Amino acid sequence: DEEIRLFYETGKLRCGLRIKKVYESRHGQILEARVSRSLRILWSRQQNQITFMMLGGHDAVKNFLKNL
Repeated sequence: DEEIRLFYETGKLRCGLRIKKVYESRHGQILEARVSRSLRILWSRQQNQITFMMLGGHDAVKNFLKNL
């Protein structure tokens, strides 16, 4: 939570936290951060609101995104 907030406030990433956009529509974006080797977190960003969507492994995230 804190690292993601800092990313949006400063535009800088902590070393090791890899953030990438994995989905985008006219309604907003879904981003992923690699928390550890095996753990990912997904959240959506719509205008100025961030909503955490899921925490799980690579395969769980992949399956989640397939169902969007």
